[in-house]
Amino acid sequence: MTPITFPQRLKIGFMYCLPALLSTTLIMQSYYGRLIEVGHTIKPKCATSDINACFEHEIIQCSLTHTDTGILGANPPGATRDTPTGVAGTPTIGQKICEYRQSVASYTSLGNGQPDSLLADTQKTALQNDVMHKMNEAIDQAIHSIFVVNALTVAMLVLLPYLLMGDLLAKSDRITLNYEQRVIRANANWWIKCLVALIMGIGLTYTLNPLGRGGSAYHQFFIETGLTADSTLPIYIAADKIVPVLAGFLGWYLHLIGYTFTKLIHHDVISARVYGLLFRKFIVTYGIALTVPASGLLGKEEGAAFFMFLIGLFPLSAMSMLIEAASKFSSGSEKSSGGLSQLPGISRWQILRLEEEGIDSMACLANTSSATIEINLQVMERLALFWVDIAQLYTIVGHESYEKIKGHCLTASEFIRKGHDPQFAETISGIEGVCEAEEISRLLQRAFDHKIPPLASISANST
Repeated sequence: MTPITFPQRLKIGFMYCLPALLSTTLIMQSYYGRLIEVGHTIKPKCATSDINACFEHEIIQCSLTHTDTGILGANPPGATRDTPTGVAGTPTIGQKICEYRQSVASYTSLGNGQPDSLLADTQKTALQNDVMHKMNEAIDQAIHSIFVVNALTVAMLVLLPYLLMGDLLAKSDRITLNYEQRVIRANANWWIKCLVALIMGIGLTYTLNPLGRGGSAYHQFFIETGLTADSTLPIYIAADKIVPVLAGFLGWYLHLIGYTFTKLIHHDVISARVYGLLFRKFIVTYGIALTVPASGLLGKEEGAAFFMFLIGLFPLSAMSMLIEAASKFSSGSEKSSGGLSQLPGISRWQILRLEEEGIDSMACLANTSSATIEINLQVMERLALFWVDIAQLYTIVGHESYEKIKGHCLTASEFIRKGHDPQFAETISGIEGVCEAEEISRLLQRAFDHKIPPLASISANST
């Protein structure tokens, strides 16, 4: 195979990360627009023609309006839809904005300490214009700082799995694909990769800014300008209704990162179907996060948040195995539902890897072609062929019969090869509840003849 050059590696990595780059850009553009709206709300709405009257209203009198009314939930005029309302005993966003405007006016030493009556109108107007100019500059600088920090953080966390996967796809020597095949793999499942990146971008934006992009921007602005020493944690705790959703997302994201690193360890970066599995996992997590708190089954919000974090953290296969175990326990039956966990030597990661390819049961595994395994499951090709061989026999005879005959014959290809042996046929016939060996062989050849992996091929690969 021709070695892949450095420019070709860069192209493969870039093509793999392109959906995530576009999604992150879209999210950050929307976030920046929301920050600009917040900045316009905080800035005084003063026109040059009536600067004196406007200054008097916007800076000197605005806090009196909010404080004297005693309406703690009041929001400033022009506030965005994400502006959080006040709660008992805490200042409102409007009060904080007025406090900020007054602090800027005081910092600029309006009139250099001289009484307003000693200042000429032109001096007062010029001084007030200077205050407005400095205030607008300070607001723009704070908004820019907030955007840069959050944008870099979100972009880094969204792009991290894509960069790692794309880089390994480009340079791994354990992948038997040439340059053209790797480019095709880098472009595979383009839209679903874009969708997962959008989910990560939106989720991380709201996890870092729990009350919404606009509401948290106010809070971060007050931190940036020194009006409050609080962190963002109090906002996160106060937003009771959204905490279970954010906790579920955080668990889902940690599962994504952990699973990505597992794939990197195994150099398993060929198939992009992992993003489809992650999207299905997110839909399940999000749906449970919306329904469980409303149902009141868990009582306290803290319990709902912890439960949703666990739901997001554990893979879908873990939930399906728990459901299967609970079903067995409630019915008192040992009968299996045909899950992949019955396969010998299979790990949780390998179950997840098969689920990426849409293989979530023994019947699905039995119908998997050797070409799919050779291309998409290179990291465990020999084991996968072995498991397909087992699943084909299991699917034909059923769980109870397979448990009885697996001590004599484990795989479909072995059963067909032994089917014409009179001693083996007599042994199978003597097992209660199992069909004749000749009938089972005929069904296997009719259903899976073209899919049964040749034993010679498996033996050759194993050596």
